[in-house]
Amino acid sequence: MAQMQQQIMQTVSNELNEAVEHQADATEYLNNMQIDQATGPQTKAIESLKRALEAFPPQQQQQDSEQQEQQEQQKQNQQQQQEANEQEQQQEQPQQLEQQKPPDATAQDILDQEKERKQQQKRVMTGKYEAVDKDW
Repeated sequence: MAQMQQQIMQTVSNELNEAVEHQADATEYLNNMQIDQATGPQTKAIESLKRALEAFPPQQQQQDSEQQEQQEQQKQNQQQQQEANEQEQQQEQPQQLEQQKPPDATAQDILDQEKERKQQQKRVMTGKYEAVDKDW
């Protein structure tokens, strides 16, 4: 099986190299403004590409198309997940903004808590009776 794959790959490689050479010839003709003569090498290049494609067994082509379909499906799944994450983030942002108080409000809360603590200390302190020595 490995030999068969190597043979297929060698055939494909040869055909592709041949197609590249034919295209290079066609390019030279086109650069020299010999448009009619460029069609022959281009046609040969097309034939080489077709032979390279035919060198792949049909099962290999089917596997390739299945792999492409799987990759496309994975991309779609990733896009859907990304969209879902973005929607969740958009929904969480207003909630986070509501939960967060502006810095001024937080500072005011701290000051209010401090006032209340001082008042509680005063109440505790005033409720206690301290004994004083009699000096008469």
